[in-house]
This record gives sequence, C-alpha cells and structure tokens, in this order.
Amino acid sequence: MRLDWQYAGHGHTPGESALAATIARALQLNRETAREALRDQLVLEGAAA
Repeated sequence: MRLDWQYAGHGHTPGESALAATIARALQLNRETAREALRDQLVLEGAAA
C-alpha cells in the first residue's frame, strides 16, 4: 500500500488569528478583573475585622 502526503500549509488563517487574539485578550482581562475583585474583597474583609 502506498501513502502519499501533501503539504497543506501552516499557521492560522487571518480570521483564526484574529479570533485567537480576541480570546487571549478576553482571558487576560478576565484574570485582571478577578485579581482586582479579590484585592477589593481582601481590603473589605480587613476593614471589617
């Protein structure tokens, strides 16, 4: 049996790259927001103690 392979390219299409960048930015903003919320919560708990 003979198998032939054909190179189909590499990397993402421009649309896939844009989508990946959008998702990465959303994840980064989510992490930053969570850190800020945690910091605020710790400040509030410290003030209440």
